[in-house]
Order: sequence, then C-alpha cells, then structure tokens
Amino acid sequence: MKHSCGKIKSLIYAAKMMVKYKKILFLLYSARTIIQLANAYIFIFFPSMLITNLQSGSYFAAAMVVLGFVGLQMVISIISTIVQYRIEVAESEYDNQIDIIQYEKLMTLRYEQLVEPNVRNEYELSKACREKGSVKGIMSSIFSIINSIAVFFSAIVILSNLPLYVYVLITAFSLLCGISQIKVARKNYTAESEKAIAMRKLEYFRDGLTWRNYAKEIRAFSLSDFILRKLGENIDEVYHITQRYNHYITRKTWWAYVIGIPQDATIYIYNIFQVLKSKITLGHFSLNISALQQVAGSVDNILSQCISINEQLTYLNAFYAFLTLPSDNKGVNSLPQGEGVFEFIDVSFAYPGQTEYALKNLTLKIRLGEKISIVGQNGAGKTTFISLLMGLYKPSKGIKRKMLYSRFFLSCLVVL
Repeated sequence: MKHSCGKIKSLIYAAKMMVKYKKILFLLYSARTIIQLANAYIFIFFPSMLITNLQSGSYFAAAMVVLGFVGLQMVISIISTIVQYRIEVAESEYDNQIDIIQYEKLMTLRYEQLVEPNVRNEYELSKACREKGSVKGIMSSIFSIINSIAVFFSAIVILSNLPLYVYVLITAFSLLCGISQIKVARKNYTAESEKAIAMRKLEYFRDGLTWRNYAKEIRAFSLSDFILRKLGENIDEVYHITQRYNHYITRKTWWAYVIGIPQDATIYIYNIFQVLKSKITLGHFSLNISALQQVAGSVDNILSQCISINEQLTYLNAFYAFLTLPSDNKGVNSLPQGEGVFEFIDVSFAYPGQTEYALKNLTLKIRLGEKISIVGQNGAGKTTFISLLMGLYKPSKGIKRKMLYSRFFLSCLVVL
C-alpha cells in the first residue's frame, strides 16, 4: 500500500510538472491518438470493401477504393509526421527542463550528501529513471490505451455475430503474454538498479584516467595498473549485469512469440471454417480477419501499456525520491570579525558508510587571523580536517558539546 501511494504521489508531481512546463504535450498526444484511431479503421474496412467490389465485378468502384485508400494514407502520413515532429520537439524541451530541475536539486544538497555512496547511487538511478519513467511516457501510454479501447469496441460492433468463445480464447492468449511482460518489467527495474551502482563505480575510475588533476598522482605513485585493473573489473560487472538481463528478456520474448501462434491460428481457423460452410463471403472473411487482429492487438496493447505504466511509475518514484531528498545547503556564512576562536573539542569523524574514523578525538584551537600549517602523510586526515573546518562535513562525535565560546566561537565549526 505504501509503495502504491508513493507511485501516486510521483505521478501527481510529474503531471504537475508537465502542466507547468509543457502542457501542449497533452494536446499533441490527443492528436496522435485520433490519427492512430483513424488509421486503424481504414485498415479494418479497406480490404473488405476492395474484395467485395472485385467479387461483384465493380472494378471502377474497386479502383476508387484503392485511390481513396492511397489518398487518405498520404493525408494521414503528412499530418502524423507534423504531429510527431511537434511531439519530439516538445518532449526534448520538457526533458531539458527536467534536467535543469535535477541539477538544481544537486546544488541544494550538502557536500557531505554528494559524496555519500547511497546518495550517489540514488542520483545515478534517478538519471536512468528520468528517461524510462518520465510522465511523458506515462501520458503517451494512457492515450495509447484510450486508442486501443476505442478500436476494441469498434471491432466488437463489427463482429457482433461472432461467438463468445473466440473472444475468450484471444483474450486468454493475450493474458498469458502479459504475464511474461510483467516479469520482464520487474526484472528491468532490478537490472537498472544494479547497473546504476556499477556505472557509478565505473565512471569514478574512468574519470580518474581523464581528469588532469589526477594525472600527477597516478604517475607519481604508479597507480596506472591499479586503476586499469579496477576499471576492467567494473566494465566486466556492467557487462555481466547486461548479459544476464538480456538472456532473461530473450527467454520471455520467445514465450510471447509461442503464445502468439495459437492466437493467430484461432483467428484464421475459425474464419476459414465459416467460408467453407458458406456462412460468410471472402469480403467478410477479410473484414473478420482485420477486425479480429485489431481486437487481439488492442488487448495486447492495453495489457502491455498498463504494465508499462506500472513499470514507469516505479522508475518515476525513484526519480521523485531523489528530488525530495532532504537538504539544507544554505551557503557559506561570512567569517566573524575581530577577536574569536575556532575550536574542535574531542571531535571524531567517519565518512558515510565507513566504520573507521578518518579523524579521532581531535581537540584544537585556532584563533582568528592566526596562520598555521597542517602537515601529514597521505590519508592522515588533512583534507578531512579542512572539510570539517569549512563546514562541508558535520562531525560524527563532539557536535553536541559546548556550542558557543563567546560570540565568535563555533564548536565543530558547522558554518553551513
């Protein structure tokens, strides 16, 4: 229940963003749905009208049907191209706006949050989820479902004399395909979550090879072999995650193809027997085949789009979770003027996710204006000390000791 509520909140939040930044997408998706619906009707009726006219010897009428079909297809193709172009432009502009929102969120996070592994993992996952779980994809799926429902009921009206068991069989085969799609959707999110963590590690070592700031350290301390080895290990990890997922998808896709064979066989076998019994003409045979294929396609699409919406909401929930991370970065306060002391009183600090202290039981006073030098080996804690001094990190211990030492004193130096 809690997970479902989270998805609903994410959808409402994303829908508000679309209304705020690109409400024209709703109109464009509606236009595309109408075009797809019109095209579906044309393909249902055209074969039947053509065959009926040819059988009756009305060749001129058959030619007019063909010309009408070609003309309508040209008009629909032109309109569809224009609408699709406008959709792609609007979606690109919307994506850019979402990127800005994501970057703005990064700027509000405290420094210590940015370097925390869990937050970095959430950020990497949110980048993948923004593409796979955007509200534009959800809205597109909703309009696609509306289109399929309209086609489904229109085909039902055309096939009003068809026995119920034919519909039941077609729907049953579609449901079996839907089961495999649900499993694929769940596996997809799991794979993306694993890949996000692996990609964060991979990019860390990849950046180490390309950033100029690291070039001296890599050469001075002979780190090339170590970094290349770690880079190779992370490349292998990403590859194995992808391969494992692709193998799973292949098995489920094969199952969907197998289920599709008896579904198509049901459609054709029933209508062939109707022709052999002289209950329907060839024109009606073509009409029934087209209409039944639209029924099957509509059921398949409704199921797949519902599964897609649920999957995208899962991704969107992860994206929304990152945007709603608590953050209180208020910027840097100016240093106090005049007499005063910065003081560490028994301060210890461990990096997020680590059990060992980088600094332990540090007690130190620094008077304002005093010049000091900090010397130590690599890993001794010099950078950590400076980060604490600047308020980029909060001490793990000691923060609840004396808060003020005169009006200039800041215990543990939390200046952010």
